[in-house]
Amino acid sequence: MNAQPTQPQAAAPLPTLDAQATAALEQLLGAMHERQERLLELALEHREAISGADAGRLGEIVTRTRTLLEEVASLDAERCRLLGVGAPRMGASRNAGDDTAGVKLTDLARRAPEPARSRLVERAGSLRTLMERVRAEHASLRAASESMVQHMRGLMQQVAASMSHAKTYSAAGRVECAGSPVVTGIDVSS
Repeated sequence: MNAQPTQPQAAAPLPTLDAQATAALEQLLGAMHERQERLLELALEHREAISGADAGRLGEIVTRTRTLLEEVASLDAERCRLLGVGAPRMGASRNAGDDTAGVKLTDLARRAPEPARSRLVERAGSLRTLMERVRAEHASLRAASESMVQHMRGLMQQVAASMSHAKTYSAAGRVECAGSPVVTGIDVSS
């Protein structure tokens, strides 16, 4: 047999987004950007509250962050819906259970007609940068919180050691406050 190599066929040009999809993408990018800015502000407030050991303020910030993250989740669902609508029109392959495989908001923005395209691509890039900054700030907060927890554990161990009448150690090599309660007093006035 004499098999001839087949030439790959040129892909058809990808269609542009219609006006409705472009407007929906612009609105979504704006809302996502605004929520990420608010998350960054809350992360900075969270850092200040940790530095000041302000438990009341920390609780309030955590509550506000939780509410904001619920809004972000709702916007992400909208993002998935929009990508699901835009993905087939862009020629994206779909994997089972993943309607948005391989398609990013930037990809959709590039399919918008000008003059919206330039504005949307820039906004999507700005959103990505902002999200990376929020992610880095939250990683830093996580490390600071873990450090504070370790500090508090150390303080508790020192208090337990000073209050232990028997001065016996656990298998871990430190005085533990587990077991029966120790009845004693400690002078915290000095």
